[in-house]
Amino acid sequence: MNFEKKPLVEIKTSQACFVEKTRVLKERLVQISFVELMEKEKISFKIAQETIQAFQSFALPEPHKVRPAAMAYSGIVFNKIDAQNFSQQQWMFATKTLRIFSALYGLLSPSDEIQAYRLDMSSKIVPKLYDYWKEDINKKLCSLLTSEQYTLVNLASKEFFKLVNPSLLPQNTQVITPIFQQEIRGKMITNSLYAKQARGLMTRFIIENEITDPEYLKAFDMDGYFFNVHLTNKNNWFFTRN
Repeated sequence: MNFEKKPLVEIKTSQACFVEKTRVLKERLVQISFVELMEKEKISFKIAQETIQAFQSFALPEPHKVRPAAMAYSGIVFNKIDAQNFSQQQWMFATKTLRIFSALYGLLSPSDEIQAYRLDMSSKIVPKLYDYWKEDINKKLCSLLTSEQYTLVNLASKEFFKLVNPSLLPQNTQVITPIFQQEIRGKMITNSLYAKQARGLMTRFIIENEITDPEYLKAFDMDGYFFNVHLTNKNNWFFTRN
């Protein structure tokens, strides 16, 4: 996470939708000891120290310790989304259309204020996080899919998209999962690093172009990708490059 970045424009922040459930998790995390964290998560001393410090800061939601969610994360995907440089219009569109999965907050709008934390869905210090979040997240997604033609573009990791149960979504929902591959010596290969970069780039592409019709996803051509009609099926849309 990176809390040093500041948005290019002034934005109106919001509160995460599952505040009470997050509070319950925070109370559990504050009680975790350094030794318990090291033993259960099998992490380094440095990471354990940073994690404990983040847990302890939960009780101090000072203004400088919160950031809009889309800016707070600094992994490969979010660096390519580059929310720091969104225009006012792009923030407005992202707030309507983009949602971010979180082990601590459940589901976030890009403008929801969050604190720094370190928690994975597979965490052993707070087990069964999938069970904890799944029902509420799917109900929330149903409430967000409000048009007659429902489309959910899945640009999440496999770890997080397991939170979604397509059978619980509105009946006409189409779930599109873009798959990004490289052609190497005549074979199509999925490289996890490049796929993460591409997921971030496509998220930005959707926001920059205010795409609401999935057909326009086929125009995605950033970093040399093109829509591969020969590999694509109804739910898995392939974007490939040499």
